[in-house]
Amino acid sequence: MTISTEDLVVGDVVLISAGNTVPADCLVFESVNISTDESALTGEPEELKKFAVTADNVENNAVPLVLRSTLCATGSGKAIVCCVGPNTMSGRAEQILTMEADQTPLQKKLATIADQIGKLGMAVALMTFVAMVVRTIINVYVTNPDTEKKGGVIGQSILDALIIAVTVVVVAVPEGLPLAVTISLAFSVSKMYKE
Repeated sequence: MTISTEDLVVGDVVLISAGNTVPADCLVFESVNISTDESALTGEPEELKKFAVTADNVENNAVPLVLRSTLCATGSGKAIVCCVGPNTMSGRAEQILTMEADQTPLQKKLATIADQIGKLGMAVALMTFVAMVVRTIINVYVTNPDTEKKGGVIGQSILDALIIAVTVVVVAVPEGLPLAVTISLAFSVSKMYKE
């Protein structure tokens, strides 16, 4: 009888034969020259021989387990299901890979500092823009009241002020801050190691 992977429960007996993928983490109790390819799970390119666990070899049988998602390369046998689904070795590995890593305290502090520097940069850019526009208006209307084409001069000056303000914002945002801190920490670690 073939049991689907979803229907397996701990304690079920599964038949393992060459060419089949192991449906769960199982303990081999009957083996005829079983070897498995665990390269998908462990990265090991060599096939591993699996021996049935018996009362005689229970103390020194190093590899009686077959793992889910591995391929039975040769042989056949029977095994009892020990773990299914997310409790298997491959299930735990998948959970670890899909988990979002929490930020370290250093990363949190760097993010806070970057936000503060960004806000300060925005404030300075806004003040620069306002100061340049006010200076232009004073120059055009107070210092030189008889200047022709006042609108063109003011428009060009406002455009220049906007470009400078955007430049200040771009320069103020610390994109390289995490990299600089990482490099300085690596340098400090190597220096401490030498000492």
